[in-house]
Amino acid sequence: MNPNYRVAVFFIWLALLPPFVYYMMETTGAFWLEHAVSITGFMILIALVSLFPVKIKGTTFIPVHGVSLAVFLHFGLFTEIILTQIAIVVVLLSLRLHPKERYRMPLNSLIFLCTSLLSGGAFFLFGGTVGATSFESIASQLVPVLVYTLTYFFSNNMIIFLIRRYLLGLKNERFFTEGLYWEGMTSLLILPVGLILAYLYHQIGLVALPIIGVPVVAVSLILKIYHDGKELIDQLQQVSEFSQEINRMTDSQSMYDRYIEACCDMFPADGVLLYDPPEKYTEQLTPVHVDCGILRTDRVLGHGDEVSRHVLRTGQAVIIRSDWDAISKGFNVVFPKAESVLSVPALREGRVTGVNTLISFQKNAFTRSHRMLLDILLNHLTIAIQNVLHLERARLEGMECGLTKLKNFRYFEQTLKKRYDHNEKTFALILLDLDYFKQVNDQYGHSAGNDVLYQVARVIEAHVPKKEGNVTARYGGEEFVVLLDDVTPEEAQHEGEALREAIEQATFTVFNDLTSHPDQVLSLTLTASIGVATRKDPEDPLSILRKADRAMYMGAKNKGRNKVAIY
Repeated sequence: MNPNYRVAVFFIWLALLPPFVYYMMETTGAFWLEHAVSITGFMILIALVSLFPVKIKGTTFIPVHGVSLAVFLHFGLFTEIILTQIAIVVVLLSLRLHPKERYRMPLNSLIFLCTSLLSGGAFFLFGGTVGATSFESIASQLVPVLVYTLTYFFSNNMIIFLIRRYLLGLKNERFFTEGLYWEGMTSLLILPVGLILAYLYHQIGLVALPIIGVPVVAVSLILKIYHDGKELIDQLQQVSEFSQEINRMTDSQSMYDRYIEACCDMFPADGVLLYDPPEKYTEQLTPVHVDCGILRTDRVLGHGDEVSRHVLRTGQAVIIRSDWDAISKGFNVVFPKAESVLSVPALREGRVTGVNTLISFQKNAFTRSHRMLLDILLNHLTIAIQNVLHLERARLEGMECGLTKLKNFRYFEQTLKKRYDHNEKTFALILLDLDYFKQVNDQYGHSAGNDVLYQVARVIEAHVPKKEGNVTARYGGEEFVVLLDDVTPEEAQHEGEALREAIEQATFTVFNDLTSHPDQVLSLTLTASIGVATRKDPEDPLSILRKADRAMYMGAKNKGRNKVAIY
């Protein structure tokens, strides 16, 4: 809420409620003294019921209407207003509001003051009277009582709706919601309880309070447990939908973004921090996502915050409910204005694979249910991310030659077709075959031959221009192929000659596995025969590869080797 509105609410409350209470005490003080014990009993009952507020779809519902109806019918409007105000104080104190939300105390006080006045006025307008609660009196006033209940319900929710929409700026706020439906059903169920309480109090006095009060408190507790359970089921459904959604994703960044969105939707978090574990075992976490929510500033905590590092170290989740709770647990929380912190580890086969930390500016924001849900949510993310990494690794392995670490011919062929089929783009291919390579295998062993192929691949990589579009691959055996994108025949020939010279001048080291001294390091030199072909006309890309192959054999191999031939 706008700070100016908060100040205005406080002064309106100060101008209305204290004078109203003073006036009431002046006019009904004697009545209160006469019925002090009874009013105190109802006050205790309404306070007990207020300890179990029910949260329905983001709306906090206080099931005190039955008790307040009995108070209204017996003691009148003023007494009902005072006891309802006490109930509001009890509820808001039990919620332990953050200092920035304390404006809700006078605001809710004004809301229920208006609600009581409107519903009481409607009751009297339809001919209702208070003070007589015999069976006959109640039966004759069913219409005013029903009008009172409906006015109480709709005026209260309409005032709250208008405040949320126009004072709090929630433009998407709707009046008719599932929360309103549940609150309406609960109010109708509580109405008979209020009438029975009023009648029994008329018949047997204070004994009626525990007779009706215990079931009312029990029902309030049951409603709270029911709706808390329903909310948990709804959240588990969200977790299930989240899991299905990210398992369809193939991009880890999209998964992280969706996960952060789910955290913001499901938890009362003002900040979300997501960390990867370090490469080696240290306490230096790697931030994946750090967002301080409504502050709209991202803080990159280079090595992780203190709480997250503790979770990494112990593998145990941590809930901090307030500043004092943090101090008592030995934490020096680094987040500005943070009151509550929830941090859980992502575990995989007993190993911590990440840490997720939520922060809130409110005390007691996180519960054990939140910890359980976050733990499930994070482990779904962990499994999905690891699946993507495995798929990516498999994809890369399918594109790579395991020996030389260059692209394999399958990838090279697919790239060639994808990039140059059905267009006139120019490119050149360099096909390279090592001369007399069989002698290396025969003389030093196949392990030495493999070492030479790996070293040749590094020489080729080092001398092929680092240009987007160029690709180096192993063609097969001791043959390598290079794709040069958008080059002239002269440039392609120059690159081929540069590669030939680089290989000729390089020294390759091997171990001779075929002698009695396999640990002896030997040096050898090689040459290569190279064929170059350039695409000039819009022809099939693979036909250029065949031309390069023909140039290599006919123009280089058959003419003495260690040469570059142009098709």
